[in-house]
Amino acid sequence: MNDYSFGNYICEMRKAAGDSQNELGEKLGVSGKAVSKWENGYAKPKTETLRKLAALWDVSVDELLKRREEKKIPDITKIVITGGPCAGKTTGMSWIQNAFTERGYKVLFIPETATELITGGVSPSTCASNAEYLERLMDADPEKRPIRKDRYCLADGNQYFEIDVYPFWQDKAILEIELTDPGEGIRFPKELKIIREVTDDLAYKNSSLAKI
Repeated sequence: MNDYSFGNYICEMRKAAGDSQNELGEKLGVSGKAVSKWENGYAKPKTETLRKLAALWDVSVDELLKRREEKKIPDITKIVITGGPCAGKTTGMSWIQNAFTERGYKVLFIPETATELITGGVSPSTCASNAEYLERLMDADPEKRPIRKDRYCLADGNQYFEIDVYPFWQDKAILEIELTDPGEGIRFPKELKIIREVTDDLAYKNSSLAKI
């Protein structure tokens, strides 16, 4: 993890002295690139270099050593779980909810973009209280409702398929495919019966499915 705290201190002291990164580097016998790495948290100066910095800035070596070794614990205000389908997000979200709830945190889940757009972002998990949920629910589109579906993932060679099964259809599902190479031809598994292409068919967009 980059140590921005120490890097910011080096940057502030250098600017207060009126030096560029290259000028400071020349005074210390290092390159300006090395100074840049310190300030961006990618590296820290060696003890001998810290002694030179202490003399240059008229501070104690102990002060610089303390700042170099100091580990700043970041304040975590938001955790985002991302990843493709079947990547473990649901399991991860459940674990995080339990772990942080036990520590006294309020945990909110934000739905996927498609679901959020359809419901207007209104769900108990995204509201701070039931009263807020009921208030926002009044602004939701009454003609649309959350989409319920079961998603199945299928890997075939270097092709990845996502099959969405909806409760209102008994004889069909929607198949999506992800290719590692866009120029590669699609090879459908022989177990699947392809009815037709619906990529540009508005009837199969989420906004339409939410009305079924």
